[in-house]
Amino acid sequence: MVAARQWQRLADQAFAEFELSSACTGPLLMIGRSGGGIRQVALAQQLGMEGPSLVRLLDKLAAQGLLCREADSSDRRANQLWLTEDGQVLVGRIEIRLDVLRAEVFGTLSDTDVQGVLTLWEQIAQAHARLSQADWLGCRRRVRRPF
Repeated sequence: MVAARQWQRLADQAFAEFELSSACTGPLLMIGRSGGGIRQVALAQQLGMEGPSLVRLLDKLAAQGLLCREADSSDRRANQLWLTEDGQVLVGRIEIRLDVLRAEVFGTLSDTDVQGVLTLWEQIAQAHARLSQADWLGCRRRVRRPF
């Protein structure tokens, strides 16, 4: 947990010149990496965010001229997200800054070490998806504690 917060602080420092928090860069990066046209709901799921929280960030980014929303032609109820030209330029700069930050932080790790960390994070994400739907209250009732 502490390491995650420290990474967040490093990322915020790295993105300071862009006047964006890491919370805002996440949606921009995901939209850019998707090639654009990602549905708002899918973006929220990928970022692990609730819809209303994401909407606030998207509103802010749209007001800054970095992204735009368009109705999905296959489902008019859904919005697709696209980077504007300014958004694409900014995402390119953010990706370069992230590469530098990763090299600084993870430069001493071998490819095998990095793959191990990525595997661990994927397992945590899968467990979260599975366990967040579990009946934890029911589980606690069934567990007998020796003390």
